[in-house]
Amino acid sequence: MRPVCFLPYDRIQEFYSEKANSQRRDWHQVFRIMTSIFLAEKQGQHVEILGTPCPDLPEDWLCALGECGCDEEAPSWRKPVVFLAEVRSSAWPNHAEKNRVLSYKAKDGEEKYERNLVCIENYRQHAFFESDLDPWRLGHDPDSTKVLPRPIEDDILPLTFTFTQIFNKLQEKIEWTCGQSEKAYFIPEEGWDPRRFNRHDWRETNIFPKNTVKESRSKHNGRSGYVDREKRIWLWHNEEQHWDVQLTGREYWSISNNGNVLKRHI
Repeated sequence: MRPVCFLPYDRIQEFYSEKANSQRRDWHQVFRIMTSIFLAEKQGQHVEILGTPCPDLPEDWLCALGECGCDEEAPSWRKPVVFLAEVRSSAWPNHAEKNRVLSYKAKDGEEKYERNLVCIENYRQHAFFESDLDPWRLGHDPDSTKVLPRPIEDDILPLTFTFTQIFNKLQEKIEWTCGQSEKAYFIPEEGWDPRRFNRHDWRETNIFPKNTVKESRSKHNGRSGYVDREKRIWLWHNEEQHWDVQLTGREYWSISNNGNVLKRHI
């Protein structure tokens, strides 16, 4: 994620003049953040916020939102995320909703757009913030443990990777154990590209291929689940909150959502 520039030069200059002699120890960090969102030139169409309450937003902010937030094609439908501080939360729309969004339209248009509106102190409680950015996190319940194990260690598929970096990494040979004993991860098929999915398919967890177990000797025969690059089928065990991964014949492994091999069933 990178910040959207929306702060005009005169506002930065005003802030600097006010705080130049400040005794606060952290004002230099605040100033560095402000310069990272410096808007050199006003761009984009002016948007109109739908819903109340809403703070009095400056024109530069609304134009910046119009510049980068009026594209519903994949993967742009999730950008930008609008962050706010908890102390300002009640001044923005949809205060009590876990799937909180900011709704708006172009000033001279009719199409409605929505982007995630997230309290930065409580971002993990937002229904879509993490799941929109991490394809291994299925569904939109922030408390759900139904997460496919992702190898985030050793720079294999870390959470800091962009979608382009994920796509490029998946062109490489990656073993599902990632060289670790008693570990196993869900590695999508080579060529799988997280950038190509629309909002509906992503949030309905229709982004990884699925298949049905067709092993008469397996206790999972007839069940369907997610397919990894070696054609193993991952089936969620809701009662025990782990994955049962169908191998060949009657063999399957039970694996936790962080990749621990819990048991091998032969």
